Parts: sequence; structure tokens; C-alpha cells
Amino acid sequence: RQIKTQGAAERLAHFLLSQVSATMGPAALTLPGMTKQVATRLGIKPETLSRSLRKLRAFGVEATGDMIRIRSVERLQTVLGHEGSSRAHALQPNDVP
Repeated sequence: RQIKTQGAAERLAHFLLSQVSATMGPAALTLPGMTKQVATRLGIKPETLSRSLRKLRAFGVEATGDMIRIRSVERLQTVLGHEGSSRAHALQPNDVP
């Protein structure tokens, strides 16, 4: 997929998934560095990072400070279109099985 079509929430989901070793079930991580550094790494503004975290709540992502909890790695993967969902990149939680 072209990077232009990948929105901030999708980039954040990809980043979060790349930071955890789990491929199933719950996972937790601490953001590496300050929010501004993570946002810069993703090519977005810090406020966009915060909005993207809020969007990902519908997919089981909870943030408290720099601590991130992922309720289900599989569910978060659907944001990226893994699991065969062609519409998952549109961030439509109702389409998630």
C-alpha cells in the first residue's frame, strides 16, 4: 500500500504492533521516548498522535501516559488489513469480527 493512503492511526497501529513480540492476545508496551519523538518518527504531529490513540480505542488500545495496553493484538491487526479485511484500513470497528 502507498504511504499516502496510510493514515496516522494506521501508522500508529503498525508502530505499536512492531513494538510488541506477541502475535495473539493482549500486549503492553511503554512508548520509547517522549510523545513528540514518537510522533516525529511516524511523520505526524503530537496532537495527531493523541487523536490517533483515541481512534484506536475502538480496537482495544488503551493509553495511560506513555504506557500502552493492547487488549487483542489480532484486533489491532485488522486496522492494517491483516486478517483479510479489505475495509479495515478505513477504521470501521463495526466491521471487526
